[in-house]
Amino acid sequence: MNLVTWNSPMRALQDWEQDLDRLFESFLMDRGGRWSDVYPRLDVVEREDAYDIYADLPGVRREDVDVSLTSNVLTIKGTRHSETREKEAGVTREESGSFERSITLPEGIDGEKVAARMENGVLSLHIPKSAAATARKIQISDAAGK
Repeated sequence: MNLVTWNSPMRALQDWEQDLDRLFESFLMDRGGRWSDVYPRLDVVEREDAYDIYADLPGVRREDVDVSLTSNVLTIKGTRHSETREKEAGVTREESGSFERSITLPEGIDGEKVAARMENGVLSLHIPKSAAATARKIQISDAAGK
């Protein structure tokens, strides 16, 4: 019996995305930063009636974050501040930088009912689907119309 290995096309895309992340991470690390400092990581979860989006923003204050939704494009941007003080060693270092991330959501979202919450460095967004976009069960009748 022969064993055939099958690789999903999605796996190749995931590998490519990880390679790009490593490339940009190494580029920014050479300059004292991290890719995630300017391009926050997002998790998008599609539910039956909504999209839940989680953005990792450690050390970012709620008042330094701006979230906007134009048509179906969600944009998260803000400013990150960090401060290092070591009195004994005489070291004082302050860093700040801006970040921005935009994603295009599928059509059929209800932009008027978006809810956002910031807790423990994670921005959580709940974006409901419009009533027209939610799945409906369709009855199938027979030839007699029953």
